[in-house]
Parts: sequence; structure tokens; C-alpha cells
Amino acid sequence: MTKEQLLIIAKSGDNRIVLGAIGGIKGCNGYVEKFYLDGDQGYLTKYFGVKTPYKGWIDTERIDRVTITKKAFRELTKAMWFRPKALLNSFITLYRAEGGLMDHRLNDHELCPAVRELIRVGKQFNEDMAYCIGMFLQFSPTYRLWVQDILEELNKERFYKEPTIEILKMKSIFLHRLNSTNPERRKVELLWWGLAVIVFFKKKQVISFIEELDLEKVKIDEMDWYYCCRRGSYSFRGLSLERRLEIVKAIDEKEGNIILEI
Repeated sequence: MTKEQLLIIAKSGDNRIVLGAIGGIKGCNGYVEKFYLDGDQGYLTKYFGVKTPYKGWIDTERIDRVTITKKAFRELTKAMWFRPKALLNSFITLYRAEGGLMDHRLNDHELCPAVRELIRVGKQFNEDMAYCIGMFLQFSPTYRLWVQDILEELNKERFYKEPTIEILKMKSIFLHRLNSTNPERRKVELLWWGLAVIVFFKKKQVISFIEELDLEKVKIDEMDWYYCCRRGSYSFRGLSLERRLEIVKAIDEKEGNIILEI
């Protein structure tokens, strides 16, 4: 089947087009062929012409709730950063609000494995915030892939000995990989400094979290990797966009993928 023929089929039905479906560069939009629930991977989306499914699906209502909640969290942080306990309570109150993100929370088996594992460990400390952050990551694929990528650089043994030094090392690696022109850079850098402060003042709790976390369930796997290769704003695994495009081209040829380039 040619690309033109597949595109006619994709357009013929009531198939949704997703912007940036397979990446963040030109020609990465895609048509949804189907989405379904997998026993191990949670919800998956299959795009026309691509054999590797995407972990998750485009749920507009939940994405809207996530976006609104993140914006509200940012404003609360600006106003209450010097009152951490009150700020955390405000976060939880907002998350629990009627019609808010808690009411749209996915069940554990519907989440992708990485988010599921982060929530499993996180809810031992604060269940509401664990699910809240989990929903942020589930419906913000860029942030989720960033988290998965940088956790591959975590050395648990070094973290146990010098947690602040290890987190600053990861911060340096992350910012080196993040495109210098990325509009998110300043915001993300502040998040890293906030994380470093938490590690410094809550050392025991953070070490306990890392001890319990199964990194193998969080790291980027083959399915995730396919959707990392066409993203130019961040150098996943330290590889340039040009190198990753070579890799994904080889994957497409091997699997017989037909990229619609729309």
C-alpha cells in the first residue's frame, strides 16, 4: 500500500487527526486507527501506518483538566512558595475539588507502566499528590518522556550516599539535553531547583521513595523510544535529533511503517 492510498483510507472514516502524534517536528501528525486497553500497558493508541502503539490516548476532557490544574498550581506556587505546608494543602484541595482532576482520575490498570509505578510508590507518602502528578505525566507525554529519560541516569547507590549531589548531576544532564531555545527551559529549571530543595530538607523520605522505586518499570522501553526519536526540543539519551531520525528510519523500514507526513 502506498502512502497516498493509506491517507485516503485514514481520511475516509470518522478518524481523528492528532497534531504531533508521533513527534514534535514537521510531518508528525497522525490519524487514529484505534485505541484500546492492554492488560500490561494500559490504554494504547494505534495510528495509521505505524505498528508501534502510543502509550495513552488523546482524551480532550482530561487534558483540559490537567492543563487547568497545572496553571492553578503555578499561580498558587507564586503566591505561597514561602508556606510549603499551606501550599501542599492548597494543591490537594484543588485536586479534590468537585468536577476537578480527581473526578477524572484513571484507574491504575488504565495508566502506562511508568506512571503506574511512580504512583504506586508515591501514594505511600501522599496518595492525592501521587495521583495528581501521575495524571499530569499521563496526559503530558513530553514531560513523561523527559522524566523517564532522566531517571535512566539515576545511580541509586550514589543517591543514597550523596542525594543532593546526585540530583544536581541529573539536573545538569537534563538541562544539557534540553534545547536552549525551548520556551519551557526557565520553568523546568525552577522545578529542578525546587526538587533539589526537597531532596535537601526531606532526605530520608526521598531516599525511601528511590529505594522503593523499580527503575526498570519507569525507564524508556522500545515503545516509548519510538515516540522519542522525532522530538527536537530534547536530546533523548544524549543523542542528537539527526541521529535519532536515522534510528527511527531504520525502525520504520524494519517494521514496514508508512509515515503519512501530514
